[in-house]
Amino acid sequence: MSKKHQDHDYSLEDIPNSVKKGLFPMLVVMLGFTFFSASMLAGVTLGTSLSMNKFMGAVFIGNLI
Repeated sequence: MSKKHQDHDYSLEDIPNSVKKGLFPMLVVMLGFTFFSASMLAGVTLGTSLSMNKFMGAVFIGNLI
């Protein structure tokens, strides 16, 4: 009763060309990481250095842009 385990992460073998993603899907994912990290850092910096009124003003102006 031995079951062969299928490794969907391909941790021990080459990734077959049939399951590889193209340039555009990978670009979208990597840009998402970049923009998310930068926006989190900007939010923390604004949140800790501005008063509530100034922070809300910055958020409003940023949304308009």
